[in-house]
Amino acid sequence: MGVDNAIIEVDGPEVPIMDGSAAAFVAAIDQAGIVTQSASRRFIQVLKPVQVAIGDSFGELRPHAGGFRVEVEIDFANPVIGRQNFLARSQPRKLPPRDFARPDFGFMNDVARL
Repeated sequence: MGVDNAIIEVDGPEVPIMDGSAAAFVAAIDQAGIVTQSASRRFIQVLKPVQVAIGDSFGELRPHAGGFRVEVEIDFANPVIGRQNFLARSQPRKLPPRDFARPDFGFMNDVARL
C-alpha cells in the first residue's frame, strides 16, 4: 500500500491470523488514510546476497536494480497445497499490488496450536 512509516500495536503474543490475509489491516489503513510526510524516506539497500536457513527452509535477500521484487515459494507435503510460488514487482514510487489482502490458507489440525 506504499506505507512505510506506521506503528502497529499488537495486544497478544502474535498477530491474529483472522482470515489469513491482510484485509483487516488494509481496511484499517484505508479508514485512517495515508499522509505524505515531508521527511526523506529511509531504506536499506541490499548490496550482496544474504541468506538465513533453518532446516529445509530459507529466506534470502538479493540486490535488485529497478524497484522492489519479492518471490515466494512454498512446498507442502499436503497435496491440497503442494508447491506454489508468487512473484510481485513494483517500480520505484509505484504502489505494490494489493494481492496481500486475499485470504491465505491453514489446516484445521493447526487451529488449536495457532
